[in-house]
Amino acid sequence: MALDITDTDVYAAVLAFITLVVGPSVEILQGQQNRVAPPLDPFVLMTALGAERIGTNTDGTEAVLTNGVLTGFTASVSADYRYRVQVDFYGGAEAEAWATSAELLWRDGIAFDSMPSNIKPIYSERLEQNPLIDAEHQWRRRWCLLLVLDYRPTWTQPTAAATGVTVGVEPIEVFYPDATWTADSGQTASADSGRSP
Repeated sequence: MALDITDTDVYAAVLAFITLVVGPSVEILQGQQNRVAPPLDPFVLMTALGAERIGTNTDGTEAVLTNGVLTGFTASVSADYRYRVQVDFYGGAEAEAWATSAELLWRDGIAFDSMPSNIKPIYSERLEQNPLIDAEHQWRRRWCLLLVLDYRPTWTQPTAAATGVTVGVEPIEVFYPDATWTADSGQTASADSGRSP
């Protein structure tokens, strides 16, 4: 049994997109890390907020071929989810510029083309400044953006399935009970018990 994508893959996809926006020299981190101090500005922080189902299950069965020979079957179950990731941009004026650029590009083909086929952008919202006070009691400038994407995980496991069917004719013994019927002429006839040919 296996799941083809997890939140690790979502982080990797969003990381690739954010790198397009801020460049490879800016540090991009995954949120909710214990005992790790944030780096100096500027940097970007990504935090997964959760997923909401937006589609029903799709089931499938596929043949497994090894060197052209059928060796088994794989059953699959997949569904679409609306997955939310908050991205925080820390820094000076560049933080606002990065957040706005990310919001613009997330709704563009650039973001769509930069991400895997089973993780695609849907929309973005809540582009806003949310400053915070750090450990030194200083304000840190932070621009926040919520990225919403379509997340389509697929669960698979080996299964059994039929490769063909053989249809044959088997004779059976069928008996019909005595019956009488009246013809339109008013005559009565009798049908004796008999076998079907």
